Amino acid sequence: MTSLDPEFHLAFLPADAVPSAGMPGRLCDALTVTAAANDGRGGAWEFKVIEEFQSINGWTTQLLIYSDAYTAFTQIPDFFTAMATTTPSRLTDVTALLTDLGAVNMRPTPHGPLLHPEMPEPGVDTFGSCESDRRGVGGNVGVLTDDDLARIATEFAFEVDLARVRAVLTEDHIDLIYLGRLWGWADTEVRDQLCALPEITD
Repeated sequence: MTSLDPEFHLAFLPADAVPSAGMPGRLCDALTVTAAANDGRGGAWEFKVIEEFQSINGWTTQLLIYSDAYTAFTQIPDFFTAMATTTPSRLTDVTALLTDLGAVNMRPTPHGPLLHPEMPEPGVDTFGSCESDRRGVGGNVGVLTDDDLARIATEFAFEVDLARVRAVLTEDHIDLIYLGRLWGWADTEVRDQLCALPEITD
């Protein structure tokens, strides 16, 4: 349930990547949640939901909300209740909650964001999926490219058999491929995960 002013509607759209609070130099995918004006001219408030991978907790989400958007707590209480009770770990989970509340997917188009509720059905959500990863870091997630292998050869801290790496890092390790492309293969978290694969290090 929402209690937005009739001139506004609940909506969400991809946001620019946000720097990690705990790991300097890392970028995190983010989603903007907003009370968008029905005429497409701005909104009453907005806040961000951020997705981050943590070495201890795995994938997790967090809210970035400033005081000028605190009205959202009273206008979309069901959203915050759902966040508290389901503790979504990926942006796909968050967009599912928003869709259930009737939020509009303001997904950008080649000509800029469509800030209007009469846009096509969103279909398969791309947040946190291979398409989202491709949007953020380029390449074909799940299939190592020659560029990936070149980066591993120069960035990884230990000598590895690149042919073995290509054979092992398939769709079964999409998260690791994503992190390697996003943070670099010399990143401590990425390096530790790669070293933990017996097919590569044995």
